[in-house]
Amino acid sequence: MEIIKTNNVLEVEGIIKTMNDAHKLNDTLNNFKEGQMVIIRIKDSFAMPSAVIGNLLKKVEEGVNIKLEVKSDILYEVLNDLNLVNKLNVKKI
Repeated sequence: MEIIKTNNVLEVEGIIKTMNDAHKLNDTLNNFKEGQMVIIRIKDSFAMPSAVIGNLLKKVEEGVNIKLEVKSDILYEVLNDLNLVNKLNVKKI
């Protein structure tokens, strides 16, 4: 998995599958603070570890404006089933 950061946009290429991938993504997310907006574009992954979902929810509670763009129908459906589409501003791309 690779994260390409351009200003407030994080493009995640590859599958988020290991704990190392989750830590890498969470460490990048932790750089965003209250009042900031981050767009996370997940291009390839069809899954998201619970550690990443938990951190995303924590960042929302801290006042970070998150917009999550996902390409995978499977990942979108999982997030929808967890009632996270509105909370994480999930958009299908």
